[in-house]
Amino acid sequence: MARSGPSRHTWQRKAVLDQLRQCDDFVSAQGLHRLLEVSGTSIGLSTVYRQLNSLAESGLADTIRLNERQMFRVCEDGGRHHHHLVCERCGKTFEIEPPDNEWFASVARRHGFTVTSHTMEVFGLCSECLADAQDGEVGAGSDTTRSSDI
Repeated sequence: MARSGPSRHTWQRKAVLDQLRQCDDFVSAQGLHRLLEVSGTSIGLSTVYRQLNSLAESGLADTIRLNERQMFRVCEDGGRHHHHLVCERCGKTFEIEPPDNEWFASVARRHGFTVTSHTMEVFGLCSECLADAQDGEVGAGSDTTRSSDI
């Protein structure tokens, strides 16, 4: 039977949230699971997925899709709506100021839409990854280890 109302605050939720707070950039559920295991916290991968999705639903975590993977990052500002600039290669993330709400509304009106919600993530290469790619090192989309894969 599905529970309604706020999610329970279990030791697993606390462990996932505490570990997520230690990550500077977006991290996958698998990456966070590895970090938890390395730190000595024995927790199942399905539990990590469940807790991360619960945190995202409650506004305590941000979630994006990066290279066909769902990634998470703690959201310490009480769930305030915000947007990100994300490096496709290393996962480095910066919060950005989007165009104002009037811009969204005017674009929607031009196309006969009414805005009910929006998400905005801008993907590209950070300056370090771009320099590596230009130097002929590993290119974008490679299989190099990223901090978010740990």
